[in-house]
Amino acid sequence: MDYGAHKQDVATVLYVEDEDVIRQNFKESFEDHKFSVVDKTNLNGVLSFIDQSSNGIDIAVLDMQLGQDRLAGLRLCTMLRNRFPAIPILILTLHTDPQIEEIAYRNGADAFVSKAESLSLIVTRMRSMLARFDALASSTTSDHQRAITDDLQLDDWLEEAIWKGEPLELNPTRYAILKTLVASNGETLSVYDIMRKLSLVVEGNTIVQHVKVIRNAFIKFDPSFNNIVTVRGKGYKWNPLKKA
Repeated sequence: MDYGAHKQDVATVLYVEDEDVIRQNFKESFEDHKFSVVDKTNLNGVLSFIDQSSNGIDIAVLDMQLGQDRLAGLRLCTMLRNRFPAIPILILTLHTDPQIEEIAYRNGADAFVSKAESLSLIVTRMRSMLARFDALASSTTSDHQRAITDDLQLDDWLEEAIWKGEPLELNPTRYAILKTLVASNGETLSVYDIMRKLSLVVEGNTIVQHVKVIRNAFIKFDPSFNNIVTVRGKGYKWNPLKKA
């Protein structure tokens, strides 16, 4: 599978890291893998960059901690998701904390990755995320918005899910996961089935966290929502017969 495919010959990555040695090492690796790199060391540098409307990026890779601010990556993630709603965002961290990881996904992150992973695997994740987002961006439907059930509409053009008239807060990765579950026609999909169908290279727990966030997006508007079913030991399925 070619994870290097991208709508542009060279994808631009916004890379934020305050440690000089780490930043230089990662930057060189990204450039070796044909990325154009915009590297920043702090929040102000990122703000200055994105305030220039002519500057576009294809993917963001953020260090979780900048200086003494352990959660700087979360704030950056929220800020970038608001400014660039349709780009992949990957957060790198030395300290994996399930609670912080969950918050990261809620804030719009698409991947939460340990810096202990090899650079080649991190780059593979980035290429996979770009390919997935490009596929979503190029997808169209003949009727623009299509009803899946009386309660659910999926709009591939806007990458938007609407439940009982309420638009859900889903980033493109979560929209794709929801669409994949719905399209399974009641079949149970394991996290690895979902990864394979979407060409995602992530940890299985990442899919679990995404599904949890998707559920919560529904529950926010519909506390009785129960259409996403967990099949113990097997995975997940969309069950339209379970009326919310």
